[in-house]
Amino acid sequence: MRLIWLSLNASYSHSSLALPLAHNACQDLTDWEWDVVAATIGEDPAEIAVQLHYSAPDLVCATLYLFTLERSLDILQRLKITRPECLIAVGGPECLGDEAVQLLTRYPFIDFAQRGEAEAGLPPLLNAIAAKRAGQPSTDLLAAVPGLVWRQGTQVIDNGGAAFFEDWALTPPCQSPFFDTTKPFVQLETSRGCPFQCTYCTSGNTPLRLKPLDAVATELRLLHDAGIRDIRLLDRTFNIDPKRTVDLLRLFKDDFPDIHFHLEIHPCLLPPVVRAELQAARPGQLHLEAGIQTLNNSSRARIGRQQNPEHDLAGLAFLGACDNFETHVDLLAGCPEQSWDDIISDVGRVISVNSAEVQLEILKVLPGTPLRQDAPRLGLRYHPYPPYDVLQTDTLSPQDLLCVRFLSRLLDLYHNHPDLRPAFRQASREQEHFLLNFLDFLLARGLTLGAAPGLRRRFELFWEFAAPLPAVAAELACAWMICAFPPGLGPTANAVLDRGIPEEAQLCFGNDDERRSERHGVKFWRLDLSDRQAWFAYDRAIAPNRAIAAWQRLTTENKSP
Repeated sequence: MRLIWLSLNASYSHSSLALPLAHNACQDLTDWEWDVVAATIGEDPAEIAVQLHYSAPDLVCATLYLFTLERSLDILQRLKITRPECLIAVGGPECLGDEAVQLLTRYPFIDFAQRGEAEAGLPPLLNAIAAKRAGQPSTDLLAAVPGLVWRQGTQVIDNGGAAFFEDWALTPPCQSPFFDTTKPFVQLETSRGCPFQCTYCTSGNTPLRLKPLDAVATELRLLHDAGIRDIRLLDRTFNIDPKRTVDLLRLFKDDFPDIHFHLEIHPCLLPPVVRAELQAARPGQLHLEAGIQTLNNSSRARIGRQQNPEHDLAGLAFLGACDNFETHVDLLAGCPEQSWDDIISDVGRVISVNSAEVQLEILKVLPGTPLRQDAPRLGLRYHPYPPYDVLQTDTLSPQDLLCVRFLSRLLDLYHNHPDLRPAFRQASREQEHFLLNFLDFLLARGLTLGAAPGLRRRFELFWEFAAPLPAVAAELACAWMICAFPPGLGPTANAVLDRGIPEEAQLCFGNDDERRSERHGVKFWRLDLSDRQAWFAYDRAIAPNRAIAAWQRLTTENKSP
């Protein structure tokens, strides 16, 4: 029998672990031949459905995620019309809670929905399907599949519970032939589950299971041998156990120095031993993501975030002071008892501790979460279909939440661009109500949620706003020069060509030997600022859109005594 896995991802870069994990768990089932149809949500659903049709499947399996649900259902419905004999089984986060029953109730083309972990639920389901095809009794077999929702005639049967796989750490997913090593990055689990009780999260208050360190090391060696150099850990809280955290960080640093790791950490869980190991990490090897969500105590209590927000902020300040890695911060808007002023305060405070990217998103009321059950009591009104965004609360109007989306856009366009970030931080220090003022300024000049303006246009708008703020204007002028925009325009009106770099000027980046370069095509520009002079070297043959080196010399009054 043929099982075809519909691997539908949000973008080309993404590739779910669901297929290789499920395949590994079913590799002893000789009745089944596996194949995959891989696509993204940007591709035409009719074309994908035709691919599935001509793959001659007996069963199509698909994982339903927040961003793939609607397109997956479209494709599967098309397939069922052209191949009505083909069975369709779905799983994933969109099957949690009551949603599995709702899926079969709403969509008659779905035959099975699986709650929980496919490694535990799919093998017995495949055995039951094979038995039925062989003319053997299958009802009892289906009824024994943990977490399965299925059809018996016109009835929808719910077995209850969720599938749970004890041996999840035994076989690395990269040993499956369906593990995709062609993507820009791959995913890795060193743990499953989460002991925290965040009510908005599908993993909240689930059993925490840790993969043995030797198994992690073995998996990393396999990935390294396959040429993988960028790994995103799926662990909900990488630093849940201090000793294990230190051991893993040392493993990354000592044994896999050429692999880049993305980790999700809790900023409240940073004891001295973990801080020391983070400070010792190789420059650029780690990229950290910290979920602050909100700093409002009342809101945190309503969504199950019990930790002291000031402790979170102190941990974030430590991470922001580390120059060997960057920390991306997640904030939520639309939480119970959260106001517009709270959101502005949250953004300002995380920026003040030198966070790198700041991602501000509307709270999503996801299926299967405690928040979904509590939403009416908490005064949350949300969209019933993906992405399940909160639309209104008792303290945030629809207009407030629209303003949140514009604020998030502002952060993405300006703060989150590394060349604009120094000026953005300087402006937030220098002007008390900078975020509100800058947002009003950009809205008056046509800020939209659609296509982004080009980088040069963003510089020009920021310069127009910041011209009365000398320190901000100086940061913008230097960034303009680094980005190789035309000298003498915008914030660099006083830029002039120079013949070379003074010996006392200090290198900011690039090769210091360039200060004496006589290579054809190298040009030096000088920028005279109120507190310093800055020089920039350009060679279009090496970097057509970037300065290749920069130096600065502080003016006398700004030198340290």
